[in-house]
Order: sequence, then structure tokens, then C-alpha cells
Amino acid sequence: MENINDNDNDTNISFEIIAAATARYGELLTQPTSYYFASGQTAGVNLKIGSGDVHSVIFGSAANNAVVSLVDSIDSTTPVLWQYNATGALSVPIEVNFGGMPFSTGLRLVVTTGNASCTVVYE
Repeated sequence: MENINDNDNDTNISFEIIAAATARYGELLTQPTSYYFASGQTAGVNLKIGSGDVHSVIFGSAANNAVVSLVDSIDSTTPVLWQYNATGALSVPIEVNFGGMPFSTGLRLVVTTGNASCTVVYE
């Protein structure tokens, strides 16, 4: 199907079709990517613009009182998808599995209050 408006046509045109189908071949899971957030960074980082899924966060370390947030935005700190508030220093690596938690606007990682290092796996 294709509809091309040319010659400065600005009138409403009806486009009708009796049937249409979309076929997808292959796995539903595409190739995930990851981002390593080094300890000492303080600004938020936009990981992706648009929709996707978060698979996991792997912490290398987190200082006492560090706040790590995953946000469904590209320019704000809300709406929060997930937030970790460290109540003590984290000295051993741990993984938080989200099982493909969806987001729609974008994915932003924000670390505040204290240092933390982590790897975010998403697609």
C-alpha cells in the first residue's frame, strides 16, 4: 500500500482497503544492548528514545544512600519505572531482572545522592 500526496494537494482523500496483514518472522526478542554507568557520574543519561523493554540492571557497587532510577522519559525524572534506594553500601555485584519491563517514551537512567556503578540491559 502506498499513498503519495503531490502537487500541493491539501484536500482530504479517502484511502480504503478491504484487507491488510502484517507478518513478522523470527524471534520476538531483538538484540538487546547494554550501557555501563560508571561510579562518579551524577547527571542523568538517556539510554533510548522511543519504546522498548528493560531486561536487567547489574550493580557493581552503590554508596550508602545512592538513589538509582529508571525513568520512562528523555528529559525528566518522571514517570519512574523503577527506583533503588541504597540503605547501605553495596560491595558485591547483584542483578535485578525485570523480565522485559516495557517503556514507551524513552529510557533514562538517573543516579542521585550517592555514587553507583551499574550496567543496564535493554532493547
